[in-house]
Amino acid sequence: MNQSVALAVLVAFIISFSILSLGLFLYHYKLEDGTWVLSSDNILVKQRVFFSQKFPANQEKIFLIGSSQIWALNTIYMHEDLLKNNLNYTVYNLGVALDVPKVRMKTIDLIISAKPTIVVYGISDRDFATDSSSSDESQVNLLPSPHDIIQNWLGPQLANSPFDFNFLQSPKLNFLTMVGGLPGDNRFYANPDIYATLEQYNFPIANNTKLQIDYANFESILPLEKNENLIAFKKIISKLHENKIPVIIFVIPQERHRLEHLPDPNVFNLFLNNISQEYPDVPIYSLWDRYADMNIWEDRRHVVMNAKNTTRVYSDDIAKIITNYLSPNTIELDQSLSRWTFNDG
Repeated sequence: MNQSVALAVLVAFIISFSILSLGLFLYHYKLEDGTWVLSSDNILVKQRVFFSQKFPANQEKIFLIGSSQIWALNTIYMHEDLLKNNLNYTVYNLGVALDVPKVRMKTIDLIISAKPTIVVYGISDRDFATDSSSSDESQVNLLPSPHDIIQNWLGPQLANSPFDFNFLQSPKLNFLTMVGGLPGDNRFYANPDIYATLEQYNFPIANNTKLQIDYANFESILPLEKNENLIAFKKIISKLHENKIPVIIFVIPQERHRLEHLPDPNVFNLFLNNISQEYPDVPIYSLWDRYADMNIWEDRRHVVMNAKNTTRVYSDDIAKIITNYLSPNTIELDQSLSRWTFNDG
């Protein structure tokens, strides 16, 4: 009896998952001249269009890469700051929502082909979260998890597919996006001029009550040797090095309530130590708790985007880091912005 029930549930699961996958595929792809192609609104397509453009001759470019947590870096402000120190660089914010290194690997060759002068990579602990789900050994798991299906069953088969099935990595998120349109899921602010228009919008700053109840996930990044995003991150740095493109790493700022609930903040230090040991010539700067108590947060994860008199500090600080890197004798960083150094203690 139990086996019959389990079989019926399994069949129902397979049918439901297949319908969901088909719906997501049709959401991300469209049929043109008998060929399935990614929708023009797909974030990967937007990136391909950006990187394939003909950039102005001799333009010195700085690429900011990372997740939506770097969107608040206003490239117009940063360009102004650099010009004050006779550094004429065009800054492009290439942040992508939910970006993690193993996804960023899909565009690293495109990034390299655009020949940036510097790549500035913003990271936080959540960019390297491993699958934290664990099974209770006292229970029998009759059904596989969707994550296991994608990673273990379908992964090898889909690896050689002409289609990008990355959307199946998070079926729930993509379903919510398809049905309700999650705000900002496919935003791409690569055009620096767009930051001038953002000043017209009044992005709300969260009050303390909202921040207290806001949700922010905490997942383990251990073990490091099996962390797929850490492995991908190192590959990205290596590929940039091979192409003689300098990299600056900065730790994305965190909001106070999130910091207070971190299970073990020292784990991320262990991660940074690992990076610093393997790539000692790559500078790492930290904004980890620099703005924790400032009234500049949209939620526990994001600095609000356009408050000129408040959140400009984020853009200014990254511009200072870049200036210090490009012209060390031009500007001196204060202690809280100084380069993160390896500590074996």
